Amino acid sequence: MNLSANEKTLLRLIADAGQPVSASSYFHGIYPPPANMGDEGPVREAWTEQQISLYGVYLSLHEKELIEVAVPADGRNPDLVVPTEAGRALAGEPSAAPPSR
Repeated sequence: MNLSANEKTLLRLIADAGQPVSASSYFHGIYPPPANMGDEGPVREAWTEQQISLYGVYLSLHEKELIEVAVPADGRNPDLVVPTEAGRALAGEPSAAPPSR
């Protein structure tokens, strides 16, 4: 399965967490706010577009059945997700690797 660089990064971060996590909590780590970003202007607009695109990455991982909701959103907290078996295998988690001989 082909994954984009952002899909690989987000999947790896979710898998590395080892517990249910909010995918969006990693967005600023993937695309940190630029130091020269003001409240308005092209730098803020470009960064905002990157942040929004990460929601598409999150949905893509879900649609590809690489992550699943472990704890549904409750109106105050977002969905918490974990990798599926296929997601763990693609993320390269040792628990999903076949035994070595």
